[in-house]
Amino acid sequence: IRDALNQRLDEIQAELYIGMDELQQQQNLLDRRLLLETQRSMNRSIKNSKETIVPVIRMEDGEEPRNFPATIQEFLDARGPALTRLLQFYRLAEPNTNAQRRASLGQYLGLNYY
Repeated sequence: IRDALNQRLDEIQAELYIGMDELQQQQNLLDRRLLLETQRSMNRSIKNSKETIVPVIRMEDGEEPRNFPATIQEFLDARGPALTRLLQFYRLAEPNTNAQRRASLGQYLGLNYY
């Protein structure tokens, strides 16, 4: 009976580890969601083209893009390749025109000013 109890105890311990890992994954997801929404909220408060844009994380992994436009003006001046690179980073659809690309990115980033 002792062996059976020890085996059952080991099974319960393994289940707890799995449960704790799943809980940690959910916590990480919630942390990324909170950060993402905080970044978007900060971007929504931008009032002029010289203000700094807060880089927004990619939800899946929490990564931020390289060479992110520093200001609204840089975002407005961005063209084809720069916009495509950001759309691909965020795994967003790639519209045909720069205006459509900027609108898609602006929405994802939480920008009201563009």
